[in-house]
Amino acid sequence: MSVTISMPIILTREMTPNGRQGWRAHARTVKRLRDDAQRATASWLNDPTSGLSAFCGATTTPTTLDVIIEWPKGRKRLDDDNAKATLKPVLDGVADALWHGSDRHVTIGEVTQTRGAGGLTLTLRTREAA
Repeated sequence: MSVTISMPIILTREMTPNGRQGWRAHARTVKRLRDDAQRATASWLNDPTSGLSAFCGATTTPTTLDVIIEWPKGRKRLDDDNAKATLKPVLDGVADALWHGSDRHVTIGEVTQTRGAGGLTLTLRTREAA
């Protein structure tokens, strides 16, 4: 089973682990990203046609989160390891909305970076337990 949701979140350099700002400013930036992801997921959760409610509360089902990062014109892409690390607050925000903050069973799968209007497209899919 899989569900795709889109979020109007554009990642910035300050959100990366290598961002050049103090720890306090970085903590505010990460919290804002997590809150934005939580609100965006909750809005999709309130849509009965999204199918996202099937993932809600299923805390033991292994889930993979595939992400497409759409960069607007003029923004440079991140390298793969920084892209995955930058998505950690997004994963936490999704977990806050769906699983009450527990993301132990979720892994970040494929991360694809493309050009476009800007934003994130997340595909949640269940995977077979090993």
